[in-house]
Amino acid sequence: MKSKTVVKQVRKRCSPEFKQQALARAAQDGVAVAAKDLGLQESQLYGWRTKAKLIGQTSEEQRLLQSEHAWLKREVARLEEENGIAVLLRGRRSSLGRHVGMPGNDCQRAPPRS
Repeated sequence: MKSKTVVKQVRKRCSPEFKQQALARAAQDGVAVAAKDLGLQESQLYGWRTKAKLIGQTSEEQRLLQSEHAWLKREVARLEEENGIAVLLRGRRSSLGRHVGMPGNDCQRAPPRS
């Protein structure tokens, strides 16, 4: 009986610098040529390119989210200040016989139904 020898393939790991250079070359010469010259599969370069685009978008999205977050914090502070003023005005409105409700609500009370 023959015994089979199993050869385990070692996975090649590439540094981030190598990946960037390979992607630059693929952009210049084309993916097929760059992959053949570098001894890689085309699909590997396509995968690296997709991942690099996602990482780039992520940092851009983070900057957008941070600016939106800062704007929202300013807006909350403005509305809290506005609400504080409205609370003071609300006390005056109730003494004037107006409906006490949301800030800025100047509606008159509806007469009771008969």
